[in-house]
Amino acid sequence: MNTRLAGFALVFSLALGTSAFADPQPAATPIPLPTLPASKSVDPIVKYGAEVLQVLIQRQNQNAQNNARGSVTYYRRFDLQIQTGNNSFRTVHLHQGTEINPRGTTLQNGMTVQINGQGQSDGSLNANQINVIQ
Repeated sequence: MNTRLAGFALVFSLALGTSAFADPQPAATPIPLPTLPASKSVDPIVKYGAEVLQVLIQRQNQNAQNNARGSVTYYRRFDLQIQTGNNSFRTVHLHQGTEINPRGTTLQNGMTVQINGQGQSDGSLNANQINVIQ
């Protein structure tokens, strides 16, 4: 009985070992996003609408880089971390002169805040103003 069990374990482990070296699935080719054709046959109203939409998306992206809203999860002197969504956190750096409204408020875990400042290349935010909402 033990030899059968040992034989089965050997075959099973060899099967797992060979599947680890098998060729992976080929990578899926990305689907190109639709764009407006460069020809003059595009309706001017459609072209204008696409341009307005592009500007709105750029402004929203810039707003997301320079602002944040969330719940305080960590605060100590000039370091702050907020939770902006499920399993989504953002590091915030405070400096001398960062306004915390209402004045005199000490930030604590669980407070909901709106932060305005300068977005950094690493995704963090240098805060200029922090408004406590709750």
